[in-house]
Amino acid sequence: MPNLGQDRDIKANFNSLNKAEGIVKHHWEFGTDASKEKWKNPAKETMYNFAAPLDKDVKDTQQSLSNTENALGHTYQLNVQLESDPICSSAGCTQYKFPKKDLGYELDYPVPNLGQDRDIKANFNSLKIAEKINKHQWNFELQKPPINPAKKTMYNFAAPLDGDIIDSQQNLHNTENALGHEYHLF
Repeated sequence: MPNLGQDRDIKANFNSLNKAEGIVKHHWEFGTDASKEKWKNPAKETMYNFAAPLDKDVKDTQQSLSNTENALGHTYQLNVQLESDPICSSAGCTQYKFPKKDLGYELDYPVPNLGQDRDIKANFNSLKIAEKINKHQWNFELQKPPINPAKKTMYNFAAPLDGDIIDSQQNLHNTENALGHEYHLF
C-alpha cells in the first residue's frame, strides 16, 4: 500500500494539541508507564453480569405472545433460523425442487401478531399531546398518486472534490514521483 502522506485532519489535530499544550503550559504524556497507570480503564477490570434480567421490550414481547396464544387457543412453536435463506435467480427458487436435506421446519410459517410495540404506542401518545398543546390535528392523507419529493430535487453530479481527496491525490502523485513507480488503484 502506498504511503499517501499524513491526513490534513491529523495534521490539524497535532497542531491544535501543540497550541493547547502551550496555552496551559503542560505537556500531555502518551504511552508512558506513569500515564498508563493514571489513565487505565477500570471497566476492563469490571465483572459484568452476563445473566442480566431480560429487557422490558423482550418481556413485553413475551407477554404479548402469551396473550395472543391464550386468545387464539394455539401455542406457537418459535424456531431459530440457523442457515441463510437461499439465493434465488431469475429462474426462480429452483433449489426447493430437489432439496438436499430436510430443514426440520416449514419455510412458509405463520407470523403471530404480538401486539403493538410500546415505542409505537408512546409515539402516538406523544402526537396526541402535541396536537392538543398546539390545538392542531395533523392530517396524514397522502396525495393521489403519492408524490416523491426526491424526484423534484436537483442533484449536483459534478460537485468539486473534497479537500481530503485532493490531498490524497497530491500525496499519491508526490509518492509516485519520489519512488519512480505508478500505482494502479482500483
